[in-house]
Amino acid sequence: MINICATNLRRDFFKTIKQVTDFDAALIVNRNGENLVVMTENEYNSLLETLRILSDPVEREKILHPDRIDCPVFDTISDMVSHVENHR
Repeated sequence: MINICATNLRRDFFKTIKQVTDFDAALIVNRNGENLVVMTENEYNSLLETLRILSDPVEREKILHPDRIDCPVFDTISDMVSHVENHR
């Protein structure tokens, strides 16, 4: 993330847009302490998706404890193929 003061943002707006695109996000520092974060749409959507996934207890558990996921183990490829065909 890059840091840009609000004065420079006003002066170099289009340059800042290019920088945000390159770095995904920028912190706009305001004199009164009310800073802003500007980010690309892709970065924003990614952040929302991450929050959605982590707010789901089941999904969060899968991420935090992947070893606990009930996943079948197959002895042969034909066993795996049979399993897949039976679960279509």
